[in-house]
Amino acid sequence: MDTNYKDYGIDLKDADYMLSLVGRYYILIIKGGFDFDSITSELNNIPREVQEYLGITIWEGFYGSVALTEDLIIMGNEEDIRACLEVIKEESSSVLENKEVMGFIDRLTDAPQLQCSIFEEGDSPQDDILGMGSSFDMIRKETARIVRAYLFINEDSAQSAFEELEEGIKSGEVQEGVTIKQLDCDGRFLVVKSEEQNWLY
Repeated sequence: MDTNYKDYGIDLKDADYMLSLVGRYYILIIKGGFDFDSITSELNNIPREVQEYLGITIWEGFYGSVALTEDLIIMGNEEDIRACLEVIKEESSSVLENKEVMGFIDRLTDAPQLQCSIFEEGDSPQDDILGMGSSFDMIRKETARIVRAYLFINEDSAQSAFEELEEGIKSGEVQEGVTIKQLDCDGRFLVVKSEEQNWLY
């Protein structure tokens, strides 16, 4: 995904919320107080193939595509952007009807920044993890409140990871500047709530 946001006149500090889906999906949705006329001008100045889909312009690039609605910036691969636009136009069901995605969102906070990864077979960084999700919000300067959720292949794997992490916390094996506020095992989900200092996005 093309992430040179400033090249498009996009300042992520203006974002009200961001939802990132990777793995089975590959898309970033940003809503905020952006100057969409300025962003459109910047996109038009970059050599890209431009297409219309359902009345919305899609700028296609080598590393990813971009679409703008009235209040959203949508970035990702073209296929998933088109699928997202179909949802917006109410021509197809939402990814939020996916029970795995909703499982993450239900366990994350109402923070403005949400990220969720659902892995295809063989793509997971760990054999017994099917997906990961996180949310964060800044509660003080350079201090973030972060919730991370992990979906395991079964409840035994989740419980085992919970016990291992719990033991590590008791033993002081926590990164400097990180304070674990809560640790929960909920079925196949492991949820870790923390505060992290000197945290920048």
